[in-house]
Amino acid sequence: MSAQNKKTEEEKILHRRECEDFLYEIIESKIILKRLPLTKQKNYKKEVRISRADYTFLQYGFIIRKWAMRNYKLTSNELDMFLYLYPLTIFSSKQFEVAKGEIGFYSMSLKDFEDRGFIVVWSKIKSKSFYVLSHKMTFLISRMHRMFLLEEPIPMSVKNVIKTSEKASDKKLMKLFEQFNKKIK
Repeated sequence: MSAQNKKTEEEKILHRRECEDFLYEIIESKIILKRLPLTKQKNYKKEVRISRADYTFLQYGFIIRKWAMRNYKLTSNELDMFLYLYPLTIFSSKQFEVAKGEIGFYSMSLKDFEDRGFIVVWSKIKSKSFYVLSHKMTFLISRMHRMFLLEEPIPMSVKNVIKTSEKASDKKLMKLFEQFNKKIK
């Protein structure tokens, strides 16, 4: 290859790096790195990214769920089930089973939730029972909704079991609760 051909080849590569939307580099077999062209990389780093999302209420979902699960002694699956059942208002045992299937949590029992006071019988017609979430669970879910919408702070009283805990992870969680509550004020 002559020196002139080599130079034009390098110019083509540089031109391609400046013009292509993305560059692909094969690191290993089946591992490909996708990069912005060099000129775009420089400009990209200068830009400040601002969220353009219409809704950001799920941003604090993790800490709200942690608060609810710890203070009401719920597992993540149980909380998901109650969040699913809340809009149904009244449901039958068959609808409960359908909900378990849709969510994928088959180990839950309607009887167990009844015994724990999370679900109550609303009405019985012949042999068919209709259920509702208990006042305690309805209160929790509606309260969580207000927290998601930044309308209500996370309680910081001694009733909050995370506040009374001495674990280091709980102390970090309390700091997150404080930051969340500052956003609401």
